[in-house]
Amino acid sequence: MKPGDRVSVCMICISSNPGQPTEGTGVVTRLDAPYWVVEFADGQEGYYDTHELAVLHDTDPAPAPVAPVAATLEKREKTYGNYSEISRLSQGMQAVMHSGKNWAGLPKDMRESLQLISSKIARILNGDCEHIDSWHDIAGYAELVERRLVEADRKVPDVR
Repeated sequence: MKPGDRVSVCMICISSNPGQPTEGTGVVTRLDAPYWVVEFADGQEGYYDTHELAVLHDTDPAPAPVAPVAATLEKREKTYGNYSEISRLSQGMQAVMHSGKNWAGLPKDMRESLQLISSKIARILNGDCEHIDSWHDIAGYAELVERRLVEADRKVPDVR
């Protein structure tokens, strides 16, 4: 290991952030015996033992860049529509669900799945209705409840 090496870190930093977990990739800047000093993209430094670092080679994939929030929001609006309108539709559906006589007695997973499904429905009604992920997510939230119910049903002895 030498200064300039790109390294992967997944340990507890003992110097600049005592006791705080630090993970990710950075660049070795110097040896401050017995520790290697690693600088991260955000300018934060950490001090590490050799065994706490793994040198990354040019063939190792670089970490994926994080998209700026504005770009993410713009992309989401193109797919799902205006967030204020989605919120209005979703909260309206949830208000109707909350008014149902069984709402308060539903298990938490059922209530959560119904609320998340209402958000997905609002996205479908307001944005790209053929966006497969929205439909897939609805099925997934319903399946999570179904799996729990099936598992619970298996534990009930058949007394017929």
